[in-house]
Amino acid sequence: MREKYGQLGRKLRMTFYESSEGPYVMLFGPIDTELEALRDCFRTLSSGGGAVQLEEAQFIVAFGGITLLAKCFDVNTSRGRSQRRRVLRSGPAGLTFVWSQSPDEWAITTELVEGLINSPRAGHQYLSDYPNVSDYPTDDAIIVVSKGEFDDTVLTQNRQ
Repeated sequence: MREKYGQLGRKLRMTFYESSEGPYVMLFGPIDTELEALRDCFRTLSSGGGAVQLEEAQFIVAFGGITLLAKCFDVNTSRGRSQRRRVLRSGPAGLTFVWSQSPDEWAITTELVEGLINSPRAGHQYLSDYPNVSDYPTDDAIIVVSKGEFDDTVLTQNRQ
């Protein structure tokens, strides 16, 4: 299967596509993709580590102009406003997203990625809520991480 991945090797690919379930931000790669680096990034966020522009991370290659800012909000400084985990579009181009979670939610996200790392099989994890499944306003995309399930043809099939 490695030959399907070409020069990108173990790096995570990040792309956006629309499906019947809604819009997706997909992070994927080969079975041995660099999920440890993604886990460590989320672990830093769970420690109140501010924000990470994921498409700029050395272990990710972004396609189609997508940008994803993963940030941790401080539940102690909300100034009376209710904050919750969200994935929102933030730019006029439509492919700029901000993914905000509390430190505890980033810790849970870290554990989800750890479970995928520990699995010897191909698989995926949903890292954000599905739109329209809660009492909260809907998110603008579903974030999924996958290993060994897709090859790079996904990148050409879902061009924006």
